[in-house]
Amino acid sequence: MKFIARINWIRPENNGRRRSIPFDTEMYGPQIKYEGLVGNWSLVVNNFKKIDDYTTLAKIHFLNAEKAPKKLAIGLDFFLYEGSQKVAFGEVIEFS
Repeated sequence: MKFIARINWIRPENNGRRRSIPFDTEMYGPQIKYEGLVGNWSLVVNNFKKIDDYTTLAKIHFLNAEKAPKKLAIGLDFFLYEGSQKVAFGEVIEFS
């Protein structure tokens, strides 16, 4: 199941992502973390709309959809990581 999320990217000066925000690609797969999630899970993030320099709308879904927890839901707050570096936080806002 796919969802749409509003993602707020952490600015480089605040130890966020150093490279440009991946835009309009289905190949970006950071780790997702949120309260109650057990284990390490990768998310496919396709940023499709830029709201401002550090905020995007993205279609999201688990990389391993068959075995992923069924916890994505409207209103869920989450964090995105590249390795151990937190690069963004977001909220699921609708079904796709």
